[in-house]
Amino acid sequence: MNQVYKEYFIYSAEWLPLAAGTANASPSSLGFTEFQMRIGTDADFEILKTISVCSDRRVWLNMRDTSGRDYFKGDSDLRLISGGTDLASIPALIIPEYQFRPYVWPGAFRVAGGSTISVKAADFSGVANTIRMSLHGNKVKTGTPFWETKQYRYKVPYTYTLDMGTIAANTSQLGTISIDVDADFHVQMVTGISQGTATIMVTDTRAKDWMDRAVHIYNFFGNGQYPNVLNSGRYLHSGGAITMEVTDLSGAANRVHINIHGLKLYT
Repeated sequence: MNQVYKEYFIYSAEWLPLAAGTANASPSSLGFTEFQMRIGTDADFEILKTISVCSDRRVWLNMRDTSGRDYFKGDSDLRLISGGTDLASIPALIIPEYQFRPYVWPGAFRVAGGSTISVKAADFSGVANTIRMSLHGNKVKTGTPFWETKQYRYKVPYTYTLDMGTIAANTSQLGTISIDVDADFHVQMVTGISQGTATIMVTDTRAKDWMDRAVHIYNFFGNGQYPNVLNSGRYLHSGGAITMEVTDLSGAANRVHINIHGLKLYT
C-alpha cells in the first residue's frame, strides 16, 4: 500500500470586483457570481481553514464541488464561514498587525484532485466589493517524501527572516530566503508585516508552489500572537531556498518584512 503524506497548500477564489447588490438583501433576491476553483490533478486537497479579505464582508456565499456535494445547506453569510479582514474597518494610516484568525472547519474536508469547487458569491453591502477568499489545508499525496528517508538526530526551533526592502507602488519584487546547509528545515508558521496592502506568491527550491495563485497578505501573514500555523507544514532541503514575489496593491511605496518559523532538522 502506498504511503500517504501531506503538504500545506492554499487554493483561492477572487472577485475583483463583485458587483454591488442591494444593501441587506436576502440571498434569494440577489444574483450570484461564480468562481471555479480548480484542484490540481497532482493530489487531493483537504480543506481545514477559510480566511478572506474584502472591501466589505457583507457577502452571501455558496459552495459545492464536481461531485455535487454542497458544503453547507443553503447560502451562508461569509462572516459565518470565513475569518478575515474587512478593509473598510481598517483606519487610514494605521499599519495592521495581521491577526491570522480563520474559520476552522469542524474536520478536514477532502476534495478529489482534478475536481472543481464552484464558489458563488453575492454582495449585500450595496457597494461594488472586492473579495479574495483563501482555503488553507493540505495536498494529500502518495509516495515516500525525502524527510521520511532520513533519521533526524535532533530538532531546533529556528526563524528565517526576509526584508523585502522598498517595493515601488503597484510593482512586483522578488525576495529569497536561503536555507542553511547544516540542516533541513520544517516550516511550521508564517508571520509578517507591511506598510500597505499587497499580494504574495511563494515557491520553494523543489519547484513547488505553496498556493495556486498569489494571495492577499492578510490571508497569509500572522503575527506573534496569532501566527499562520501551516497545518502539516512544508519541508525544505538544506541549501534550498524559498522565493517570494510580493506585488504592491496600496498605490504607494511599500515595505514588507516576513518571518518563516519552524525546526532545523539535523541528521
